[in-house]
Amino acid sequence: MNFQPWCLLTQNFQHICGMDIFAEELKQFVQALFSPTSSFAERRNSVHDMHQLFTSLGAINSLEEPGNLPDHLQLSSGRAIAPRQAGLCLLEPLRTRVFAEGLKDAVDDLLKQFPGKTIQVLDAGCGPYALLPLIAALYYHPQQVQFTVLDIFEENLSSAKTLINELGMGAYFSDFILTDATSWQWPGNDGPDIVISETMNKALEKEPQAAITLNLAAQLPAHGILLPQAVEVSLSKINAAEQNKCLTRVAAQGPDRSLFEEDLGSIFILDKATSVASDTLHPLCSKVIPGDYEEAVHKIQYSTAITVYKNHRLQWSDCSLTLPLNLEPYSNKTIRAGDVLGFYYAMRPVPGIGFDKVTQ
Repeated sequence: MNFQPWCLLTQNFQHICGMDIFAEELKQFVQALFSPTSSFAERRNSVHDMHQLFTSLGAINSLEEPGNLPDHLQLSSGRAIAPRQAGLCLLEPLRTRVFAEGLKDAVDDLLKQFPGKTIQVLDAGCGPYALLPLIAALYYHPQQVQFTVLDIFEENLSSAKTLINELGMGAYFSDFILTDATSWQWPGNDGPDIVISETMNKALEKEPQAAITLNLAAQLPAHGILLPQAVEVSLSKINAAEQNKCLTRVAAQGPDRSLFEEDLGSIFILDKATSVASDTLHPLCSKVIPGDYEEAVHKIQYSTAITVYKNHRLQWSDCSLTLPLNLEPYSNKTIRAGDVLGFYYAMRPVPGIGFDKVTQ
């Protein structure tokens, strides 16, 4: 009998079983991210550990300098951020955790509702890691859930395929599609069970989240779930000096916004109902700027809140997607006390909420 040297046996074991080892390593990082007892530092380390694992397996390194490459591709429906920039989203721990937990709970709910069904999930704008499907897949069998991922960058799809194959998780992925998610149609008549798209910026500006949602939500069946379930943009009046005071003595649970913010109401909610009801986004609403507004003291801001699924939410300043946006520098329009502003959502040439002053 011929015996192989120990080093060759080790190499063969890694070749046969290494995929499972890497997937188990990923699951440990995800468990640290999901754990309710993990500190912020532990969660931050977990997403950086994921990134290091992904790059070691051949996926795009989002921390590398992109050189002279553009940071986005401008489409008629909005700005598609370039692969390396898209990969940086992973490194926001709360954002990654909330979206990943939301997707997992949505899959769980549909498996309970439809025992024995294979849940079909479409990830529109998967980025270089197909991160959310990849995390969710760790908790199921391929017979329980199948993922279709699409992206407009071939580099993203190539990176995601490499990573998924190296992790030994190819059985969970039905298709990789190079296309524009604002116009793509799901093949067949049934539609996906879940559509997830994380292609947004704060206040739904610049990126094509609204256009993608309008196209894909309309293709969901009656039981279908859109993730995020709702993106709400509201208007606020901020006392800038009081805000700065609160932020310098911020408590662990976050600042008491009532000390510096006056809520002026919701402007726009992007959800499944909105999307199915309209193929365009009509004028939204009108808001009156309070009479005590002083330009030297106050700011008028858009605030963004994201309900990924049920109680999985991202609120004011939880991540880059929910940072406030000041109206005046953003719109290049001067706001005065008593102004009536009529708000609308424009898809082109650059997506975002705009407003006109309404003549009284």
